[in-house]
Amino acid sequence: MKEIWFFSLPLILSLGCAREQTNFTVRDLPIPSSTVKETPNWVLSPQKKLFLTWTEHEADTSFALNYAGWQDSAWSTTTTIARGKDWFVNWADFPALAIFPGSELNLLAHYLQKRVGGDIYDYDINLALSNNGGQGFRLLDLLHDSTAAEHGFVSLLPFSFDKILATWLDGGQMIKAEGNEKNHHDHGAGSMQLRSALVNVTGQIMNNTLLDDKVCECCQTDAAMTGKGPIIVYRNRDDQETRDIYYTRYMSGQWTIPKPVYEDLWKIDGCPVNGPAIATFNNQVAVAWYTEAGGKPVVKLSISKDAGETFGPPVVLSENTLGRVDLVWLEGNRIVVSFLEKNQSTDYKTATIKLMVSDLEGKIVMEQEIAETSSKRKTGFPVLECLDHTLFLAYTRILDSVSTDLSIKEIKLK
Repeated sequence: MKEIWFFSLPLILSLGCAREQTNFTVRDLPIPSSTVKETPNWVLSPQKKLFLTWTEHEADTSFALNYAGWQDSAWSTTTTIARGKDWFVNWADFPALAIFPGSELNLLAHYLQKRVGGDIYDYDINLALSNNGGQGFRLLDLLHDSTAAEHGFVSLLPFSFDKILATWLDGGQMIKAEGNEKNHHDHGAGSMQLRSALVNVTGQIMNNTLLDDKVCECCQTDAAMTGKGPIIVYRNRDDQETRDIYYTRYMSGQWTIPKPVYEDLWKIDGCPVNGPAIATFNNQVAVAWYTEAGGKPVVKLSISKDAGETFGPPVVLSENTLGRVDLVWLEGNRIVVSFLEKNQSTDYKTATIKLMVSDLEGKIVMEQEIAETSSKRKTGFPVLECLDHTLFLAYTRILDSVSTDLSIKEIKLK
């Protein structure tokens, strides 16, 4: 989730980065800690502070969710949000942190934990809340109901002075198949749903709402705030196995009927595990996504200038890609998209993390290769953020067959 937004409440600020330049300079940043790490994720708070979360392996079955702030060219002391056993740590479905707009003392995080005694894909969304600036977190009720099922791919979005909007995929209606009959991902035979709820600063979970009753089972969701309210993007699924990118907006106190950003008409009998990304600047909305409609692996970008009421025709950014997109705004007239480009020269064992800059009309004004990484799933999804004329990129770096670390890049405009 990347948004540069202005909401009706006074403490939610508009954020921005520098205007167009010719190219980037890239430097490696230090890593906040020294243990085995993965699943990095940025959060830019409404108070305009940058934080990074990551998962650490503490023992064979023990994990910790940590975060640190980047300020004055240094990391703050690492803070542990939660630690425990039997977590569901996944290359594509990773934890997030959000800061309440009313006060930076109030923080909300989520992580996934396997259901004891459940099936392989029975795991829950745990919520952890701090009301003292991260000095201590307490575990809240589950975000969802108590059904033993797959729950994940959460997006956390500051919604109002004292509330965070949480969006997730909920497998509570996925009926378990009899015997050994399973579908292609070992899921049950029912449908994955898209749901949302609000979490307030006291830890109360309210307004659990069904947004779509049949969606792709394991692609990321994303959410951002426009000047007219929240917008959520996700990969949909219909009865013909068409899995295109859809969105819904919160308007006049209710969620709109979902509709496609664009009808790629990609039919695939299985989830590609490659969700969309969204970023906003007031009422301008940019959505990037991966598709293989027509048989080509493509990254596309589509722009709305009316808070998501309509989207323009998409621009193709790459036709040689693994997807795994993210994007941010450079003030109000440039969009930076990150994705993985395939490396044919290494028999596709490696991939290049690429940045591409577009103007508001979809014209590509700049592109640059930032780093080479493994093409394996364990590399995860590179995440991109922007603060004070500077881009920040983080991703999981594979060291050997069992060990991983983080790579963090500071990317400045010349």
